[in-house]
Amino acid sequence: MADGTDNLVQFHVFGAFCVTGPDGDDLTPRSEKGQALLALLLTAPHHKRTRSWLQDKLWSRSDPARGATNLRQVLATLRRALGRCGPLLQADRRAVWLDPNLFASDWTDRAGFDPSTFLEGIDIDDPEFGAWLAASRNGPAEDALCHPLAAPPRRETRRWRIALDGSATSGGLVAHLEAELLTFFSKSLLETGVAEIAATGNDTRDPLAIDVALALTPIGEGRYGVRVSVLRPERRRILWSTAETIRIAPEAVGDTPSLMALVANAQAAIMREISREADLPPGLDTETRVLARSAQRVFSFDADTLTQTDRSLIQLQDGRERGVVLAMRAQISVIRDIERLSAAPQETAEQGLYLAAKAIEADPFNSQVLSAAANAQVFLKWDIDTGAELAEMALHTNRANPLAWWARANVALYTQSFDRAMESAMTATRLARGTPLQFWCQFQLGLAALAAGQLDLARRSLETSAAIAPSFRPPRRYLLALYAHLGQIGRASRMAKDLAALEDTFSLDAFARDHDYPVSLARRMGLIDPGVLADLDHPQDV
Repeated sequence: MADGTDNLVQFHVFGAFCVTGPDGDDLTPRSEKGQALLALLLTAPHHKRTRSWLQDKLWSRSDPARGATNLRQVLATLRRALGRCGPLLQADRRAVWLDPNLFASDWTDRAGFDPSTFLEGIDIDDPEFGAWLAASRNGPAEDALCHPLAAPPRRETRRWRIALDGSATSGGLVAHLEAELLTFFSKSLLETGVAEIAATGNDTRDPLAIDVALALTPIGEGRYGVRVSVLRPERRRILWSTAETIRIAPEAVGDTPSLMALVANAQAAIMREISREADLPPGLDTETRVLARSAQRVFSFDADTLTQTDRSLIQLQDGRERGVVLAMRAQISVIRDIERLSAAPQETAEQGLYLAAKAIEADPFNSQVLSAAANAQVFLKWDIDTGAELAEMALHTNRANPLAWWARANVALYTQSFDRAMESAMTATRLARGTPLQFWCQFQLGLAALAAGQLDLARRSLETSAAIAPSFRPPRRYLLALYAHLGQIGRASRMAKDLAALEDTFSLDAFARDHDYPVSLARRMGLIDPGVLADLDHPQDV
């Protein structure tokens, strides 16, 4: 050939994937996973990827050990298929790559091909690979790293910029307390991945600016007037504000639930504002926009919403906030498992554990990540000890995170530490009050109260959770059991009708007798009586 590629292995990725040796021999691997792996390397920056990245794309539903084994097997198969051209494929303990001096590819000239024909016919049953393939057919952003083609200039994008401001103008106890509390604000906001903290004040003309103003006023006997306001200066709009009187011990700011609730509520107000899909300011980067929206949807408990959110997050998991993204996806796996939304529960559990492990690897000091990982260990693996350790790590990292207290309460329920479960669930509920997580934490408080034998508090908490989230099934299940146990047949019957409307496969017989139905605590507490539940077919108020 006149172009100097006579002695090179030829890869064709548009149309049917094929590999041709220098002498014209067909070296195309038979396995689609092998073909996909080569394509992942061909299109990578410098034709190199880490082993963990490849595992994420081809075996995202498998645990890390199984994924690593599968990768080794595919690499061995590829070397056999390449024969004497085997040196083209290189690997060490960390990464896999192609020697760019030994091959040529039509990917280099992809501008002349129909992008929809990229890897035509390859069908890998893995959501991660499917998302990567769809993005590649649309022209992935990383192309410029692989091949420096001319590209139109891109407008610089940014995250939200949050300025934290205290009122103290000089040193002293008030300045110390304000600084400590602002540190909690900063930590909580940075954990979301959607904002940067301004080192100086914001420009009031900046459409991505949000100001948090804090003022502490000593009243006496350890009490302080605390005022917090969240504002968007460019819009001249107050997003949230509150003024409270709180007793503060200088050495225990993080152990003062009222203060931590202020942090959680201010963060929730910011997240509500920036997750709005309409009227978004110019210059906001895509990752920030998707992260903010996804954070509001992860706890939807709706199968379609969870699927859409998961697909959106897959697009981001190689980005700046990889740990947060993977943790959200792990939490989605947990919810799918609890709610029996997956047709392949074993794969869902394996994927959730894998995602949680990778999330910790990417961001080990983020309480959002640690909380999701704790839930994954408890619900997907029943590893209560590891879940407990991760929950405590999450609390140590950020005591203003209601999800960390939720994870701790959950562990305490399974270890039958009911006082600890009540304390943690009540703190989680206090921090989440008035936020999108209130229904989730109220439900956990209902379970903790039920386990502790406080049936009236359990009923009230579960009713609040159900009222806040009309399509949230878990509190309705426990209310059905509790109402029936208390002889409130009319109310129990209404809960049964609600569940029948929300669950296509719901039946009172399955509720009463199926030990896999997600009301295990009610069953352990002896609240489920098949005979009483049978009477709900003919409900009457008592």
